[in-house]
Amino acid sequence: MLYLFSDNSNALTTLDLGSNMIEVNGSLHLTKVLTNNTALEMLDLRTNTIGNKGEHHISTALTMNKTLTTLKLNANSIGDDGVRCLAHALIKKRGKIFVST
Repeated sequence: MLYLFSDNSNALTTLDLGSNMIEVNGSLHLTKVLTNNTALEMLDLRTNTIGNKGEHHISTALTMNKTLTTLKLNANSIGDDGVRCLAHALIKKRGKIFVST
């Protein structure tokens, strides 16, 4: 499914992956795609099981992605370590982004 937004020519700007049982491995694959994607503006990952390790992967991609403006992470079992990692990534990221947790 990730090939759908790995190709920037399709101009997919919104992707809702909420309640898709995405875990740490899935977040790693998302990271690889988010790092190079130049079209995606909104990513909804609500109600998955990403956890702290998965959030670390997402945060890494967040610092490199220039187009994402909305990231929804509610109900993902992200603890203090994951939130710290996300906060650090948001400080590094250029541009504005709305994050819901």
